[in-house]
Amino acid sequence: MKYKMQESLEKTKSQMRKGVMEYAILLILRHREAYSVDLINILKENDLIVVEGTIYPLLTRLRKEGLIKYTWVESSQGPPRKYYVITDAGRAYLDELRKLWVSMRDSVDLLDNETPSWGTGTSRTGLEFAEGEYVISTRDDDRFIQKEDEEAVNDQEEK
Repeated sequence: MKYKMQESLEKTKSQMRKGVMEYAILLILRHREAYSVDLINILKENDLIVVEGTIYPLLTRLRKEGLIKYTWVESSQGPPRKYYVITDAGRAYLDELRKLWVSMRDSVDLLDNETPSWGTGTSRTGLEFAEGEYVISTRDDDRFIQKEDEEAVNDQEEK
């Protein structure tokens, strides 16, 4: 079970990384031009990339969309290098991505609140977990006890 959970967490982490990669690259390039290896190193330092090959198709797409461009710079250590910079269109797009990111982050933070404000509705209202049991409270204070992997049992029915 522990292995399966770890595997699942790794898959989720990978999907989350992919989802923010475009935003992360544009955030880096708004401050400075960068060689692809620089981008990879910064992303690795911040635990946002594992496989280096994933960045190249994204850089190509961002360039084709006019969000970034590159210039060739001669290198004393080999062939010329592509240095990427953000364009004006890329800065405008980054501003919109930032708004989207903040909105999404705030929405998730609301869900991850110890005292949520979204608890209205007809569903059960309280859920406590202790020693393999769920204690579930309803709006009219009926309480149900449910063991993991079992159906809920109403306190009223047990009496």
